[in-house]
Amino acid sequence: GHLISSLSKIEQEVAETEKALQVLSESLADPKIYQNKERLFEILDAHAQAKQKMEALMAEWDRISSLM
Repeated sequence: GHLISSLSKIEQEVAETEKALQVLSESLADPKIYQNKERLFEILDAHAQAKQKMEALMAEWDRISSLM
């Protein structure tokens, strides 16, 4: 019921966040990015936010799983 739909919503967000992290990591692997400090900081910021979101999603996943 409700918990299962919450879990599948979290799974979807985890997948999207993982994809975003992958794209950001690939950007950081490009040496050219380091010539553009502004863009670099944007990417580092987005990467940090995505990692935080991932941790929050995992914590929420654990919380819901424990209720089932």
